[in-house]
Amino acid sequence: IDFHVIDRWLYISKLAVLQDIFDLGFAFADSASSPQDISANPKESQTAQNDSDQEKLNGHFDLDTYFIILRFISNSEKMALNRLKIWPLVRISETISEEL
Repeated sequence: IDFHVIDRWLYISKLAVLQDIFDLGFAFADSASSPQDISANPKESQTAQNDSDQEKLNGHFDLDTYFIILRFISNSEKMALNRLKIWPLVRISETISEEL
């Protein structure tokens, strides 16, 4: 199982271990709907907190990426066929500022 992190239509990263979303600075928007029973892939995570990940987090909108993502998530039958699920995330910095 792989997990793809997308923020504001920007492709951030592909994760092998779901818990690595926290390393990227994200958290589940709704803890009640967050995936609790997903078995993590034992292979090494492909995400490292490095300069390229930070650039992606501050990146610019790419129309090609938008259309690729849209093609996969706009049709519920395609999502079911590809076993895709969407879990809303928030940036951890946004949740901290809301609590203050």
